[in-house]
Amino acid sequence: MDNLYKDIQEGKLEELDLDYKFRFSCLQCGFCCTNNQDVFLTPYDIYRWRKKFDILTINLIKNGVYESVTDINSLLPVCKMKFVRIPEVDRMVCPFIKSIYIDDKEVGRNDPCPCGSGNKYKKCCEEHNGKFYCEIWETRPTLCRLYPMGSIIKWDKKSDEYKISYYFVGDICKGMFGPHHKLEDWVEDEEVKKSLDYGLKYTQLLKKIADKKIIIEEDKKYTEVVANVLYNYDNLNYLVNKDMEFEEIWKVITDYIDGFIDKPEDYIS
Repeated sequence: MDNLYKDIQEGKLEELDLDYKFRFSCLQCGFCCTNNQDVFLTPYDIYRWRKKFDILTINLIKNGVYESVTDINSLLPVCKMKFVRIPEVDRMVCPFIKSIYIDDKEVGRNDPCPCGSGNKYKKCCEEHNGKFYCEIWETRPTLCRLYPMGSIIKWDKKSDEYKISYYFVGDICKGMFGPHHKLEDWVEDEEVKKSLDYGLKYTQLLKKIADKKIIIEEDKKYTEVVANVLYNYDNLNYLVNKDMEFEEIWKVITDYIDGFIDKPEDYIS
């Protein structure tokens, strides 16, 4: 994200109109998911993984999927994916990029899949055998879902309005020879639209916290409270449960933050 801001400031990227056309089809090859990139996450991104794997946020953190880091400018806690090293390619890769190597000579297409899923091999790992694939394709985070587009949320101080601006950030890969798309249709996809909407609400909430100037570099306790609420909200076990939809969870988060910024001393043990 820092590189995106830098490229925009240096005039390397041009803001796109919604009628911009491009070609792309993600092949799940892992090419753009390497080199320890900064993949920043929103609370909604985390929710979708939590739901997919039926796992609590604390366990996603313990499993090394993501971490909270402090933004050096705002001192606010932001959340980013933790990349891992894959021995086969000796490089840092998204933790959800997987590889499967099964000897087809030893398993028939109608045999149980060696992975232990209980499904037939032809309906399980055959499609991905011998290549990389994305384990969270259906629930990939907003940044990945938008690719090869990048987005920046801009705030106009005079009007107090927010605007999402789009830029082409794609690298050269085989996916760039995929079908034609129009940017307007790309961002109007139902799940993309929902991700962008909660991304905007998340940005507005961070700005609200920053405006109160209650987070200071000398005291990490306030930062930890915000990080816990935004990225480990299952820790609020008396307010959040596993069956809640994200709309309900988001209300818990915003209500908690509102109380915190009003009387922060009441939330520090």
